[in-house]
Amino acid sequence: MRIDENWDDCFIYIADLEYPSAKFNTQVQTTRTFVLHKEYTKDEFDLLMTETFGANIVVIHFDSWSEGHLLKIKKRGR
Repeated sequence: MRIDENWDDCFIYIADLEYPSAKFNTQVQTTRTFVLHKEYTKDEFDLLMTETFGANIVVIHFDSWSEGHLLKIKKRGR
């Protein structure tokens, strides 16, 4: 069995993000890990974050951490 039958290549990123907190009426900073199917430049990653989280998110720091394998989701018979 070949690896690519069950696994996709992925890219692992670490990002420091800042976003507004309505609950505390302040800006919140957090660090998150993202596992994505393709390589991103800083500009592409910024755009991805605003498209998926909203325009209020700011990417403070972005780093490509590693590459890996992401398990493919397959429909299995019962």
